[in-house]
Amino acid sequence: MLISLLLACPPEIPEDTANSGDTAGDTADTSDTSDTSETGDTDTDSGYTGPDYATAVVTTVSDDYASAVLATIDVDTWAISDSLATIPSDNAVVAEDGMVYVLGRLGFDFVRVYKPGSWSEPVAEFSTGAGSNPQDVAMCGGKLYVSNYGSASLSTYDPTTWILNGGVDLGAYDDGDGYPEVSGMVEMNGTLYVEMQQLAQDAG
Repeated sequence: MLISLLLACPPEIPEDTANSGDTAGDTADTSDTSDTSETGDTDTDSGYTGPDYATAVVTTVSDDYASAVLATIDVDTWAISDSLATIPSDNAVVAEDGMVYVLGRLGFDFVRVYKPGSWSEPVAEFSTGAGSNPQDVAMCGGKLYVSNYGSASLSTYDPTTWILNGGVDLGAYDDGDGYPEVSGMVEMNGTLYVEMQQLAQDAG
């Protein structure tokens, strides 16, 4: 059985906030008086230890690729809740901006949106177009971007209505077969980084 897993990006750790109750504060070596660059850190750690993930969302695929389902794993107890929803065998699962997106890839060509914990029915499902073969989703600038392996552009959707509202032409990166093979994406500090495999499909 094959398993794919992707968790949401963790938030950035905030700067020290001089919490006087935190005795494990940052320190600097002030014994070296010739080093004037070390002034001693008067701020103390906020005590923030990062996100506390409780659940992993995974897809399980049969070894003959005939069927697949969504499942969750409690990361503390390793308890598995299986067969929460039936999904295409060629799939991807992405946790993004508080939602879980299931991508039906080649031959299915859709994105299904779930609210974590509510698996009986998706919040939305929309087509990405015949032969589009969606690979990834990412939120950036208030839009949901979908990368399509079988298209020369990124598609953008309104995350309140899930209606197609634009696209980004990537035809300049076409490698000769009509497609730049757009794959993974990641948003960082308001910039969307896009992976293009530029596979020569016409050469086999």
